[in-house]
Amino acid sequence: MKKKAFLLIISVLLFGIFLSLLVYFKDIQRESESVDGNDIPIVHAEANYVADFTDERNLLGTSTNAFIGKVIEKEGEEDLKSHTETRFSVKVKNNIKGKVNGVVTISQMGGYTTDKNGNKVLILTGDDELLIPGEEYFFATIYIEEFDRYNIVSEYGDVKIEGNEKAIINKYKQAYKNEKIPEVIKSARQSLKEREGKSLSKEEIEKLNKEDKEKLQR
Repeated sequence: MKKKAFLLIISVLLFGIFLSLLVYFKDIQRESESVDGNDIPIVHAEANYVADFTDERNLLGTSTNAFIGKVIEKEGEEDLKSHTETRFSVKVKNNIKGKVNGVVTISQMGGYTTDKNGNKVLILTGDDELLIPGEEYFFATIYIEEFDRYNIVSEYGDVKIEGNEKAIINKYKQAYKNEKIPEVIKSARQSLKEREGKSLSKEEIEKLNKEDKEKLQR
């Protein structure tokens, strides 16, 4: 049991390293908007990305799974050390990259939380609004096996389906056919593979995590 728990800790920390290579926050802007009829502060966390995800080839190359799905409902929020995430259940309709069936859990960076004064706020990554139950989206995600969930590539990995769905599917299938894996992602995946084979302590992995972030922000 202890061994399993230790491996889980390593896996979570390794994912933290991988996530930091995808996006890091540059600036935070606060404004006040009406949400569900209530005036709730909205905090926009502006992010810098390590690859150009407006190029769908980079987006598909970074993703482990991409698909069209319909949002069923919100499952809840989770406050992590560096950010807030919101979980949604999604019914998969069409696979574009990888094979996913049935209802899955999607995790989106951002969500409702409380500030240091205990006031409710909504955190968004840039202008990436929270998913809307009942709507269909194209999802570009990274699968986290330990938690059996799919994390959206922030801002660019959740595109609401509007218009010709078949044309949208074909566009992303073509991007997958010509996918480009960014060099930093290749390096991160290799690093993860190497570290997973070592018996590193939590402190050692946290140190490596810090070193990776420092390299990224130079």
